[in-house]
Amino acid sequence: MCGTDNKYKFEPSTQACKAVTAAITKATDCAAEENGKSIGNDLVCVCADATENACGANNANTYAKGDSSTDRIEGTAGTCPEKAPVQQLDSEISAAIAQIGALMAQQTPSDSKTVLGKENSGSCTDSAANCVNYHSYFSGDNGGLSKVPWIKKLKEAANHYKLYEADKQKRIRLKEQLAALKKAAEYEYNTKGQAEPSTIPVQSTTATASKEIACESFNNNETHCPTDSCEYDKTKKECKAKPGSESTAAGTGEKPKEGTATNGCAKHGNKANYENDITDGKQNCALRKRKEGKDDKETEKYPMVVSSSIKNFL
Repeated sequence: MCGTDNKYKFEPSTQACKAVTAAITKATDCAAEENGKSIGNDLVCVCADATENACGANNANTYAKGDSSTDRIEGTAGTCPEKAPVQQLDSEISAAIAQIGALMAQQTPSDSKTVLGKENSGSCTDSAANCVNYHSYFSGDNGGLSKVPWIKKLKEAANHYKLYEADKQKRIRLKEQLAALKKAAEYEYNTKGQAEPSTIPVQSTTATASKEIACESFNNNETHCPTDSCEYDKTKKECKAKPGSESTAAGTGEKPKEGTATNGCAKHGNKANYENDITDGKQNCALRKRKEGKDDKETEKYPMVVSSSIKNFL
């Protein structure tokens, strides 16, 4: 609004352009060499006419012409209608500059003038004129609207705003990423030291237990220790399940049926079946003996024990 010229520059103490309270002299204040330095002064030059009040209601021309008690720039700008809050500053600036260019393009081309507004008597300094002349900024191969000082400053402001918005979005993304990392770190901290979920199916554990029980029934009985699923330790005189043999006792993910032994003599349901398991005149299954040499009465209930054990593991 104020520009960098000392006559209109921004005053930090008042947060406004430097007050210009003298009555306007268009021949000097609106001369071509003054045009383009400040939005505020260009606005004053466009609105300072005789009686037409070309800038609209609220007597804008009276403020623009100024007097000893009226600040020309502040008074004239104050008559502009209120604008809705700006959503995208860079887009609004680009649209405004494009509109200014379109208005200038409506003027009759001239080798000596490039006018924004309406001339009077072929001049922008006439008391009845409503214009500014930017011709000096359009001269040369690189000339154009972007060379007008306040237009140039507006474009710089738009670029700064773009960078600000890009940085703002970057910060938002970083904040989201940090929140995600924090959440992941908290999860790792809270789960550290906890046991990993077992990858061994419950059925496999159950099958292993039932197989061990079945083999143990042939402790001290090397002859009848099943060689397909068990192995006999001659030193300890123990019949043990072969490592990995549990997979044959119950298929992966399969649960042995309740009350059903899976292999060997344990498949017999009672003592009679034990005693009747004979091949080539030899008894395949025998009851375990207590240390004192007596029949173990509980052996008769062995199939039930196996069944109960399996059930407890399920």
